[in-house]
Amino acid sequence: MLNSPILTKIKGYELQIQSLVKAKKLDLASSFILDFENSCNPYLDRKSAITKFLNENVLDYVGSDKSELIKSNAKKIMETGVKMKNACHIACAELMNCDNLLSTDKRMLKYKSDSIKLLNPIEFLNLISGGADTEYFIAAVQRERFDYTKWQREYFDKMDLQTFVDKATVFAKGKGK
Repeated sequence: MLNSPILTKIKGYELQIQSLVKAKKLDLASSFILDFENSCNPYLDRKSAITKFLNENVLDYVGSDKSELIKSNAKKIMETGVKMKNACHIACAELMNCDNLLSTDKRMLKYKSDSIKLLNPIEFLNLISGGADTEYFIAAVQRERFDYTKWQREYFDKMDLQTFVDKATVFAKGKGK
């Protein structure tokens, strides 16, 4: 179990990014790909919280009507070594002309693009806050028992691009997106 000061630091960073989004100081973009990924999350409380936050704060959205374009662009990104699901997220972010794409997946963060900057949340917060208390966040993340990135890899890496985007499209159309 993590001690309270570190938990507070985690919540502080999470809340800092969320509060900037809620205050419209950061524009939040999302996609049918992220909606589908979140729908597969085995942790109901996390899934519900993410869905609620996205529904209340997304300003730009790539819907399932762009699935063929996302597949095409993701294929090109995958040729650089990026895994399928991550390539779909990058393709969506590039389509929306996002400035930054935040991820904790080290494999995804290796992708280099002239059109979008990929950052982990710590790098992003360093960029906007000057790096205050980053070491506490790093220590807390390393101690968390649930490895979301590992779960995603085990679940989604088994799918091919066609299956993944098709499932995301069916899910999104079922939600009217």
